[in-house]
Amino acid sequence: DKGSAIMLLYPEESAGWNGRMWLTAHGAGPSFRDGSLKPWDKNYNPADTWRDISKHERLMLSKGFALAKTRRSAHKDRGDITVTFDDGTRAQERNLTEQPKMLLGWGLLAENVMKARLGKEPSRTYWYGHSSGARPGRLVNYQPGLNKGADGKPIIDGILAGDSGAGMWQPILHENGKDVLFTIPEDRARFVKQIETSHMLYWNTTEDDPPSYATRDYLANKRLNARVLRDKGLGDKHRVYEIEGISHSGGEYLPEGKRAPDVDILDVSRVMDAMIDLLDNWVEKGIEPPPSMSSWHELGDLDKDGVIENPAIRLPELACPTGIYAPYPPSGKDAGITETFFTPFDGKELEPLDGRGLFVDMNFTRVRDFRETIDQAWIRLGLLKPGERFSKDAYNACVKKSLETLKARKLLTPRVHEFYTQRMKTN
Repeated sequence: DKGSAIMLLYPEESAGWNGRMWLTAHGAGPSFRDGSLKPWDKNYNPADTWRDISKHERLMLSKGFALAKTRRSAHKDRGDITVTFDDGTRAQERNLTEQPKMLLGWGLLAENVMKARLGKEPSRTYWYGHSSGARPGRLVNYQPGLNKGADGKPIIDGILAGDSGAGMWQPILHENGKDVLFTIPEDRARFVKQIETSHMLYWNTTEDDPPSYATRDYLANKRLNARVLRDKGLGDKHRVYEIEGISHSGGEYLPEGKRAPDVDILDVSRVMDAMIDLLDNWVEKGIEPPPSMSSWHELGDLDKDGVIENPAIRLPELACPTGIYAPYPPSGKDAGITETFFTPFDGKELEPLDGRGLFVDMNFTRVRDFRETIDQAWIRLGLLKPGERFSKDAYNACVKKSLETLKARKLLTPRVHEFYTQRMKTN
């Protein structure tokens, strides 16, 4: 009743399987002790069969992949597991958060099950993890010798890391005071293709004292990770895509991205839909994904002319805003950093206070104003000319332009295009 587990979802017939598999790892927080995780034989709920299958995992299944979903105790403050060390000593109430070797073993187990059930092992196995599931995903690439099967080939063929927890781990390994990681061609050759997403509204920091090559700021660490990999000659195998308007949670388990009384999260699966395809096509077909997208000049300004030509990803809700997404929903007090709430441009109320009691600067004047009307906000943003009025036609034209931009950046899937097309008709 305190055991970790792996759940394997796959088509009943091999004809419905594309031959590839995703191994997924959740973030920190779930625990068997507090009931947020249930033992494998008590997890299935006939009344809600998809309860703990995230939107991203459902997308993987819809594209024909098999899914190996791992589940482990990962509470931040206490654990469910008693650990026995090599010398026989035991430590109680521990967690298995940073154990990529264990998860890789489960992945190999899943491959064997697929062979037994459908007659063949996956031709490719990809890793997806969010937060504390992304951190060990990085270690699969960074820890020498870890991602090597008995046949000498990689166990994991590609990595999709979603908003890695605290921006860790960094691709640096010191021996005798010198960084020796990825310094020779043989070491770089073992690095499998890795795509990362970074959520721009996750304004979090750690109280830990970081090493000289890292910071306390999570977003900064994600950016430094990308720069180090680039500077070590691995930019051709790594991409990072920053996403505006989303904090740490992307609403993966909220059907409409909302939870009463005030949580409202922009659905990051509208971006992850493309990320799944980008990684698969990169590994399987050699089709390179677009360059990294970042609002940091170091990463987004490729030609170093002072203009960021590859900025962070902006979905139509941000490109054509009817209000503002901000972290710290009021109901969450100062613990709501991982989620967001939405405030419309209503032209009436004062700008809101977030869960910390700080005002949300909706028009970037650095004072707490009354909220703008949509007309005023769109004129300020250059979406309307002075004297023009907001209308459904103006909104739809803006959304269409936003979709064209996403398509040009290879970030728009047919599913997401259809979603916004239908919404333009009904809203």
